[in-house]
Amino acid sequence: IDKDLFSAILRIDVDNRPGSLAPNPHPAINPSAYRIPPDNPYIGATSFNGLPVDPLTVRTEFWAVGFRSPHRMCFDPLTGEIYLGDVGSSRAEEVNRVVKAGNYGWSYFEGNLAATWRTGPPPGLQFNPPLHTYGRLGIDPDYEGRAVIGGLVYRGTRYPELAGRYVFGDYI
Repeated sequence: IDKDLFSAILRIDVDNRPGSLAPNPHPAINPSAYRIPPDNPYIGATSFNGLPVDPLTVRTEFWAVGFRSPHRMCFDPLTGEIYLGDVGSSRAEEVNRVVKAGNYGWSYFEGNLAATWRTGPPPGLQFNPPLHTYGRLGIDPDYEGRAVIGGLVYRGTRYPELAGRYVFGDYI
């Protein structure tokens, strides 16, 4: 959380509302381009995944982290919850219900599977498991996916059996 803005959902204030904070300095940003909402979860963070970090170098833009390749997210219009489809690398696709300060495990996990290209996660990793996961083409005999495409929470009346459910697809 102290390097670049990858694998995450960011929350910034482009309207410069009262109480918003300047982002921590970083060579890749113009510090006057936006502000940081004062309740962003990594402001003042001194540890991440159980390891120490310098709070003056933490990217305070982060709201949730640990995604590989998010493909569409939506807000449930009734509850305000955020849902996101996250495309896997080689073994699994996942759908996440995103929460403030959530860590969805990439690059230590792909779906619920431990990543094969890394040693185990740091002992302090607080992992938010996916809401739903399924295997990739050729990996899981029950499912054949390749790239989860995020959808929406259905709030219509035409299909009552789908009311309140997150509907998504896969691009294969």
